[in-house]
Amino acid sequence: MNKKIIILVIILIIGIISIVFYNRNKEDYYLNFANKIIDLYAGKNDTDGIRKDDLKAYQDFYNELKHVNEKVDITNYFTFTDEYKISGNPALKATYYNHKCYVNYDDLTLWNNYDKAEEGEEIFQRVSCNGYETILYETMFLPPYNIIINDPKYNYVITSYSESLSGYTFKCKSTYNNSSLTLKLILEDKQIIEVEAIYD
Repeated sequence: MNKKIIILVIILIIGIISIVFYNRNKEDYYLNFANKIIDLYAGKNDTDGIRKDDLKAYQDFYNELKHVNEKVDITNYFTFTDEYKISGNPALKATYYNHKCYVNYDDLTLWNNYDKAEEGEEIFQRVSCNGYETILYETMFLPPYNIIINDPKYNYVITSYSESLSGYTFKCKSTYNNSSLTLKLILEDKQIIEVEAIYD
């Protein structure tokens, strides 16, 4: 009887140790993945240690940071009233499709005079869509990748993280100005299918 109890206790201990070890390795992997995402903001593209199944989510986020073939929905920046109606087309023309206005990120010229802007002056660009005009400001968008990797405000560190049913959430802070970034790793069957960034 005592031998059976001892064997059951040993099996139980081994099981607990295995579960703890598995969870620790799992957390370490996703933390490592999140740190590699943060490294992209510094221009470091390192996929070592990333599982093959998770490479697409990593690459998709990298392309998003680089604005590869990005179409931006700017509909919410328009006020479709007579006050903003224009005749002619003196501004960049957005594509109007299915009651929405889209512009190619590469067509935005907001950052062409980035270094020439006076201190405190906000860079803007006029855009028209379906006969209406609005003004876009550079602070409305993530800047081009070459600006991100050279701007110290995008030097982030992870301050905390949590697990949920949908994946992992990582809270990050800028080492330069303390601004916040939240990274969400969306999982399906342990595979990272999407990386979402929320800038506060």
